[in-house]
Amino acid sequence: MRRLAWLAGLALALGALPAASPPSHAQTLAPASEADLTDFYRHPSPALLGQIIVFLDHLPEARMRVAAPAAYGFLAGALRRYPANLDQIIPANLSPQGLRVVAIGLHLAGQYDRADAMAARLAAQGGGALNMARMPASLDTVPAEDPKLFDLLWGASFATGDGQYCAKILAAYAAVANRDANAADLLTIARGHGRDQDAIKAIVQRRGIDTARLLINMSSALWSLHANAQQHDFVRAVVMAYVQAHPREPAALALLTF
Repeated sequence: MRRLAWLAGLALALGALPAASPPSHAQTLAPASEADLTDFYRHPSPALLGQIIVFLDHLPEARMRVAAPAAYGFLAGALRRYPANLDQIIPANLSPQGLRVVAIGLHLAGQYDRADAMAARLAAQGGGALNMARMPASLDTVPAEDPKLFDLLWGASFATGDGQYCAKILAAYAAVANRDANAADLLTIARGHGRDQDAIKAIVQRRGIDTARLLINMSSALWSLHANAQQHDFVRAVVMAYVQAHPREPAALALLTF
């Protein structure tokens, strides 16, 4: 199973759901699944994107809370591909959940007027207000600061196959791994999938809670870079370019010895 930054909940590893009211242009397609999101860049199409929006619209609420960051990034990257086809791609009968995720995706894709219109529909349906002013201005300005943002950038990566988004994650990870002898602790946490409580407790006692929190966050970047490089050529290219350019740096050595 393909996975994203594991500390954010493996955001898109959700499995297929039954089809529900697909848009009319996609009636003959099979229901979308998690694999369609992580592999979208390999075989993109407007029809498949419409099916994926339906898939996200009908996720159980608890799953959407976990999936949301990656879904925002995925839709931002995917919707950018088809600016002239958005009326055909986006289903007309979205639930408040679907309106929210598509509105944020549109905003990050630079489709501000459409995003505002979707947010107005959300508010009219009692789904609450979206404060777009508090969001990054676009997908390209999203920082790589924590696991939720890592998942957003992974979503954009799988929508586009563009290495720039995972390169942001790599740069954030390397900046931490290459200082204060952090790389060894990052490896320890990542190898335990963030679940080795004894190891984490020891790191907290030795490094302090603030440093431990930073290391836990960045260990998810290490884990996801390693995992996704095994399955996606464009991620592997970004990782190997960094390793080859910085062969003696702790960040590179940790990636190689994970």
